[in-house]
Amino acid sequence: MKILSLLFLLLAFNNVKSQDYMDKIVEKACDCVSDIDKNGENYTMKLGLCMIEASMPYAKQIKKDYGIEMIGIHGKDAQKLGQILGMKMAIKCPDALIEASQEVLEDDKVNIYGDVENTLSNESVTGVINDIKEETFVTISIKDENGKISKYIWLTYVDCEEDFLTNYKDYLGEKVTIKFDVQEFFDPKIQEYRNYNVITSLTSE
Repeated sequence: MKILSLLFLLLAFNNVKSQDYMDKIVEKACDCVSDIDKNGENYTMKLGLCMIEASMPYAKQIKKDYGIEMIGIHGKDAQKLGQILGMKMAIKCPDALIEASQEVLEDDKVNIYGDVENTLSNESVTGVINDIKEETFVTISIKDENGKISKYIWLTYVDCEEDFLTNYKDYLGEKVTIKFDVQEFFDPKIQEYRNYNVITSLTSE
């Protein structure tokens, strides 16, 4: 009986720890959402990115507990994360979810899980990948033929070679063409919105 009691206590303790980190994610996501301009464009996209950004520091725990791969998250993993956090955020900050659902009804190109459908890439760049960093998101630096270096972030689904998804670090030094959208997101470090180059597709030259 003592052994069983100890096991129950350990399980309960682990559940509390798991709940603690999920609570932190939800709190941070809700704080992020509160800074979004609700009258701006792509509100639901930004809501999805708030969920992803808040979850990234706990990527290993999320992978262990929910089987969700956070690096380059897209598709079913993005949808699953949205479902899990959406239910919790509906309690913590319901107004954000109501706002998102209203926008989805008006514009079905974007959903709250951060997946973009039927969106055309606005710009492209061709150059050599001279740096790849794994921070909150994967950031790829490109050096073009004029020697100019620019950065591009991997936030949602990227149309690319299958090999790139699992071996993107091997592309360091390779010449590629990147198509991207310029999107505005809130940067908490400078307390302002700024433009980010969000990758939509990548092909080897």
